[in-house]
Amino acid sequence: MIRIGVSAGLRPGQAFSRGFRTMGCVGHAARVLALALLALTNAEAANFYVRSGAAGSASGMDWVNAYSNLPSTLLRGSTYYVADGDYGAHRFNTPVNGTNLIIIRKATRTDHGTDVGWIDSYGDGSATWGGITVTTDYWLIDGQERASWTNGYGFVVDPPSAGKGASISGDHVTIQYAEFIGNGPDDAASPSDDGIYATSGQSALSFRYLCIRDNGRCPFLLRGLSNLLVEHCFIARNESHPSQHSEGVSLYGMGTANCVFRHNIWEDIEGTGVIVVGNATGCAFYGNLIYWTSRYPNTGQAGGYVGNGAITSWTRETHSNCLYYNNTVILPSTGGNSFRLGNMVGSAGTNNVSYNNLYFCAGTIGTRLSYDDGTAHDYNAYSGTSVFGEAHGSCGLTTGIFRDFAGGDFSLVAGTGPGLALPTPYAVDLRGVIRGKDGRWDCGAYEHVWDVKNLHVVP
Repeated sequence: MIRIGVSAGLRPGQAFSRGFRTMGCVGHAARVLALALLALTNAEAANFYVRSGAAGSASGMDWVNAYSNLPSTLLRGSTYYVADGDYGAHRFNTPVNGTNLIIIRKATRTDHGTDVGWIDSYGDGSATWGGITVTTDYWLIDGQERASWTNGYGFVVDPPSAGKGASISGDHVTIQYAEFIGNGPDDAASPSDDGIYATSGQSALSFRYLCIRDNGRCPFLLRGLSNLLVEHCFIARNESHPSQHSEGVSLYGMGTANCVFRHNIWEDIEGTGVIVVGNATGCAFYGNLIYWTSRYPNTGQAGGYVGNGAITSWTRETHSNCLYYNNTVILPSTGGNSFRLGNMVGSAGTNNVSYNNLYFCAGTIGTRLSYDDGTAHDYNAYSGTSVFGEAHGSCGLTTGIFRDFAGGDFSLVAGTGPGLALPTPYAVDLRGVIRGKDGRWDCGAYEHVWDVKNLHVVP
């Protein structure tokens, strides 16, 4: 069967080379400057201040004399506070100095460094970037806050057409509390903009508390990554086109290992799958909410849902020693394909485990859900009448178990069939609620909370 937006064996960016880093030539003056910066000691590191429109001495030492934009080369071990404003695209390429971080931090009313020249209006909105490129190691890019999963972010990244939100070729890079705005969907082969683009086998990348939305291709396009963390992110509305193949996460390549996707919300994703991983080992997927709204397909989306499943792989590619715990997957009554977990049928993956997940289809779940070779599964909860051969599975879920199914609130108003109690770090739900305090470990991304007054919600 041919589905719009799905092409077995074809991955986004497949023509791109992978596993190699490139470095352009550096002029003599740039080398001298780099060596001078490397000679600076940690004692010389300081706080610096950046404010669009600043008209002082541009020393960067306080808010009166702030830089009007980030300098091209920064000082290792320092923090750069950034006020509201529009700063264009920036390339973060300061040479490393041991493991010393450079911190780019959104200034807020409560955390803005010095009070000299500070006005609260400098920190009550967002700082906007026209794209981020990181080519060296050890960076923390921190927007500091968000009002909700979908708005009020300290940093906003809004690249031009066909631009990447963040292109990363360094290791040990963390980006948090930022909104990435794509240039699609437009139901066309271009622009092929991605949210996060890292294709050179990076290690120790973290993406936390982000909103990545409306991409013309992949929210995450990643190759050969290890020790990756993606958590507390809201990812919505990508586009997969016959001439521009896509998925929510495209992650594969030699060396892909120990990647964690936890406590994220995935809305209206289309293509091969929501999270698609190949040739990987030791990865974990837990506490995620995956669903399609009644609006799907949104304007510009192809409308093919996902061809291989929610958390899946490509044909003839595998992932092994992976964990799938406490995810909630909500499939509409029409459309969509099977929720495949593990690997494509016929692959050689081994030691994958699927426990405590909640699978709900407003129509007949039937053959829309299947488990592939190499995936052991039990303690899962389903709508419909089948437990798919599980000794401890439960079925018969109805929309009444959710707080507001029609309104998209898939937290629980009643407990599911008992899941399997698991150790830290799996013992909290999508909101930060401790699991099993009432004596029952619930299935899915949300733990049923008996005492709503004591509910703790992670913003």
